[in-house]
Amino acid sequence: MSVNNDRTIIKKALEDAYSDASRQIDFCHAVREGHSITRDQIRAAFSGWQSKVTCSGHLKFFHPITLQMGEFINHGPLKKEVIVSVCRVIQAHLNILGNDIFGYRTCNFKFEPDYNKAVDRWLNRVNS
Repeated sequence: MSVNNDRTIIKKALEDAYSDASRQIDFCHAVREGHSITRDQIRAAFSGWQSKVTCSGHLKFFHPITLQMGEFINHGPLKKEVIVSVCRVIQAHLNILGNDIFGYRTCNFKFEPDYNKAVDRWLNRVNS
């Protein structure tokens, strides 16, 4: 999906990003707590992101709302530094989404944001 200045499309993309956030938060908690992480869990954390497989077998992910990009090798052993790197990308995405776009003042994804204000913040962010 290409996000343009159509408020309805942007609002839908923000709603989707909000609904994906709890899964991404759980993923980051699992990484920080040292749980074993699988490729399927990484793919699930990036669901809702645009993705493509490179010729070298890497998976690249891009989120059209926060403009964050992530990548990991889709073959061979899954190394801890790769998992931590993926977690950093997702955490940066969540920080932009929560602080800059949804306007949360505390770390609180429990309450749905005001999507109309979030659309305005997103448009200001993109157009600045």
